[in-house]
Amino acid sequence: MKVINPAIGRPALGRFVCQSCARFLRAHRQFATTASEAPEIFDVVCVGGGPAGLSLLTALRASRVASNLKIALVESQDLGRTRAWSLPSDQYSNRVSSLTPSSVKFLEDIGAWRYIQSSRVQPYHEMQVWDGVSGSRISFDWASTSSMPPRSPQQKIIAYMTENLNLTSALLTRLEELGGLTILDSTRVENIRLGQETETLDLSAWPVVELANGRRLAARLLVGADGANSPVRAFAGIESRGWDYERHGLVATVQLEGEGWGGAGEKIAYQRFLPTGPVALLPVETLARM
Repeated sequence: MKVINPAIGRPALGRFVCQSCARFLRAHRQFATTASEAPEIFDVVCVGGGPAGLSLLTALRASRVASNLKIALVESQDLGRTRAWSLPSDQYSNRVSSLTPSSVKFLEDIGAWRYIQSSRVQPYHEMQVWDGVSGSRISFDWASTSSMPPRSPQQKIIAYMTENLNLTSALLTRLEELGGLTILDSTRVENIRLGQETETLDLSAWPVVELANGRRLAARLLVGADGANSPVRAFAGIESRGWDYERHGLVATVQLEGEGWGGAGEKIAYQRFLPTGPVALLPVETLARM
């Protein structure tokens, strides 16, 4: 567990919370020092430290409007591995993401993109997709998304391919640089329930996250970024539907001879949909992932 300056001061309450709520929060925080059974109060509690959760929290901490909110991150995995992530230049992790230029602009705006290992990011300029039975085909490139000619090679990029760990490591680095966050990693959520009303305060409308380490966090806003088996979604009663395709996926990294698809200046991604499932070839730097 790592705790980074979790305190929120009185000026922040007055600035971002209505006066009645501010009095309520101050009364509770004073009460919490004398009653160990009372949960800790947070403005935002995010369960899940993947790309979605870390992006949201980094944006909140980087915003002048929300920077003084009291925020907690709960993650079942050890985030120390994400902080220390490093691989040789000829090795790649298997989980990758394709980021649109708008997503990259968002990461730049919140100050996270500068911590991305740029040598492990591959822009690509075209995607070709076709049906493996009929031969029907569609192509995506810069020209299909804009009526204006590109002013620079950067504007011809339709997406950037990078490893998830490259993204999460950069977001975590930026988040810890901003500070003002309570990080509770290597701990799982045991239960989520509504709080109780006492003589001092009323938490009956507040979700309280109960952790395996015994801590209890009451949240004005509870964020579920915790994947398929989300306890936050279960608490909120949000239904989901899914089914088993009875298929397995194979992910590998292959090295191509020469300059690869599209030549030295431009890269192309390929996808083909077969009756047995899709096959994709996605460029990653001088290597290609299949």
